[in-house]
Amino acid sequence: MNRIGRYERVVRLVLLLDRAASHVPPAVTLSVLAVQPLSKTLEKGKDPVFASETLSIRRVTDDAVVVSVLMAGLRSDPPLHRARLEQLKQGRGGSSTEFKIIVAL
Repeated sequence: MNRIGRYERVVRLVLLLDRAASHVPPAVTLSVLAVQPLSKTLEKGKDPVFASETLSIRRVTDDAVVVSVLMAGLRSDPPLHRARLEQLKQGRGGSSTEFKIIVAL
């Protein structure tokens, strides 16, 4: 891929990240927002394996409703409509909710 092609791809990803972040409710502070995250753990002597064309959003929140709000916002945005909730884990006593959302870019 030439320099211009890489530049255009980076600009596209930055714009998509900005759009994804715009759907995050004010009550949520993201702990992880990763583009092309690792899809496997690192192994000595092997190249890392990345989930290409993927955005990963992770967070622990005290209000599980914000997960639904975030998913609805992502799914209503045409470039981000391929969002799926990959993990939703309720803490003890329902005090916190950990979630992981994957968006196919």
